[in-house]
Amino acid sequence: MSQTRKTAIVVGSAFGVRVHGRALRASGFEVVGLVGRDPEKTAHRARRADIPHAFTSMTEALGLGPLVVAIASPPATHFAIASEAFDAGAHVMCEKPFTLTQAEALELSRKAAGAGLVGYLGHEFRFTESAALVARLLAEGAIGAPRLATFVAHGGLVADPAFAMPDWWFNLELGGGWLGASGSHAVDRARAWLGEISGVSASLFNVAPRPAGSAEDSFDLRFTTDGGAQGVMQSTAADRAPPITTTKIIGERGTIWIEDRLGRGSVEGVDGAVMLADAQGVREIPVPDDLRLDQTGIDPEYARNVAPFAELYRRMAAAIEGAAPAPGATAPATFEDGVRNMAVLDAARTSAAAGSAWISIDLAANAG
Repeated sequence: MSQTRKTAIVVGSAFGVRVHGRALRASGFEVVGLVGRDPEKTAHRARRADIPHAFTSMTEALGLGPLVVAIASPPATHFAIASEAFDAGAHVMCEKPFTLTQAEALELSRKAAGAGLVGYLGHEFRFTESAALVARLLAEGAIGAPRLATFVAHGGLVADPAFAMPDWWFNLELGGGWLGASGSHAVDRARAWLGEISGVSASLFNVAPRPAGSAEDSFDLRFTTDGGAQGVMQSTAADRAPPITTTKIIGERGTIWIEDRLGRGSVEGVDGAVMLADAQGVREIPVPDDLRLDQTGIDPEYARNVAPFAELYRRMAAAIEGAAPAPGATAPATFEDGVRNMAVLDAARTSAAAGSAWISIDLAANAG
């Protein structure tokens, strides 16, 4: 890739320009095109972001020959856009929730593998310093085998039913709902930290008053892992009280938790001191230098969201070039991870529809 021009196009909304555009540039990519639904809005956003080309057609945008396509459009569009990008020979970074179903995720994963192309997912919070440190401590056996995991987050993003959200956000058919928006991050975090999830029982519901048939603003999910851990994920985006976030892993020999300093009220939004309690007492674990995020050249106003994505795109560039990851480096979420994540989300929806019935997940069938 050292002889290949590192170009990218961004597909999606203002978020795509604000976060992905900045992250791509911070990681050394040249953003050459923006794809959107509305011609005037897309052209306006492209001009403001100094992106030279604006399109409403993926086919035309792919004519630029981008090395990478960054998909930040609504969930229901991900499958078709990623498929077309792979057909054009581009590598893909796709936002979460990955697809509408596990079957779509599996098809995309196989397509990427068959074409020898890189497919990464927008689980950028794997690279936040606290999350990366917890993952390393667990992998090093700091608390022994994990036995109990708690991911609880109460926030108020949509507590006011009149608060304006994108048209797809509460539409089940378009991939809306809090399970996909935040629960996909929770599932990815649990898998990255604890291993594969082998079964779930879930409830999906609305706390705030919403029209019948609206996608959920809250979820309550119990899970087990193939390693024997038990866990709970509970989250709402409709709490009018001050936000809370609890992230804690209890193991045979100790406990790890994050003392949240951001107060965002979402599982993925937690960030702060990583604490360890074991036979030696309670202490904060410092973040090692190799896990610190590089914020060089990133506007401080956007650094928290952009810096993790910039690291993701650096890893993507290295993977495209065929470079091996550094020992102990945080692993990005691949399309194969997306298959496994979607298997859990599909099982959660099946469980909720069956009155929170326990649903076992066939781990062998989710190999991607």
